[in-house]
Amino acid sequence: MILSLGIFALYAGFMYNDFFSIGLQLFESGYKTEDGINYTPTYDVTNSGGPGPYPFGLDWAWVGASNELLYVNSMKMKLSVLFGVLQMLSACCCGGPTPSTRRTCSTSSSSASL
Repeated sequence: MILSLGIFALYAGFMYNDFFSIGLQLFESGYKTEDGINYTPTYDVTNSGGPGPYPFGLDWAWVGASNELLYVNSMKMKLSVLFGVLQMLSACCCGGPTPSTRRTCSTSSSSASL
């Protein structure tokens, strides 16, 4: 269990560094440029069996792009919503199997005095 916690912490650290800090150049970029301005994708954009996109995190070619802030902030917002929904679903799944430990609130007409 401690090993799996360590592996997940390492993964979360890589993702945090990649999305919220400076991206690591772990793999070759999925874009190429000759002039430093126009980037063309080197991966298969039509998904017809060619090489795929950047394998982990955000492609480091986005650093310094004119729309980097717009793209990265949009991705962060969508990931935050996704993580929030996953956290709520996991809480519902963990709390669902134990209904016998909760007290039920029953309101009777004799106890309500309005």
